Amino acid sequence: MLQGQKTVVFGRILPIPLALLDKINAKDGDFVRVRVKLADGRVYLLPCRRLYGNTISLTRITHKIQIRDGDAVEILDVVKCTFLDYDVVPYIIADGLKKLIGNAQSMCVGFDAVRLIKNSEVIENENLVIHANHYSYAYMMLDAMVKAGLIAYAGRKRKYGRKYIICKYSELWDFIKNHDVGDIVDFVRKRIAVVENAR
Repeated sequence: MLQGQKTVVFGRILPIPLALLDKINAKDGDFVRVRVKLADGRVYLLPCRRLYGNTISLTRITHKIQIRDGDAVEILDVVKCTFLDYDVVPYIIADGLKKLIGNAQSMCVGFDAVRLIKNSEVIENENLVIHANHYSYAYMMLDAMVKAGLIAYAGRKRKYGRKYIICKYSELWDFIKNHDVGDIVDFVRKRIAVVENAR
């Protein structure tokens, strides 16, 4: 943990002292997560934000933490965030499906990529950056699962992403309930490969 240092908010920009960034080896373009103490004593953990020089943007969160231009804050901690590895995305999908099916109260479960990621344990790592490209990759995999007959589209396509459904009559439902995440990923990959090779 780093020692607190005072800084002043300019507009929606939070400058971070270079000494703190040097300690965690963060530079322009990296993502960092900052814990700040506000003038009224509240402590707030900001989401991972990209560094622009030695500053981060507070856009969309200034109203939430009730902070204004010119307010002094104390930076208690700075942590360097890491990008989610694309190789982990299939495991997130499997883990998210396993949790949804394990908690299912009905014959079918509807979901999208966002819901799967939120249901996966990966989301518990708050210092992880999940980019829009990760969601695109997840939707690409889910579309391949539809083509393999493992899941189905739920209704019409939405503006952002698609909604999917899996029901108890799907062979994947029982497989997910009775196997661990690694086995589920292997099973899905084999089924997708069979369908793609048949074309």
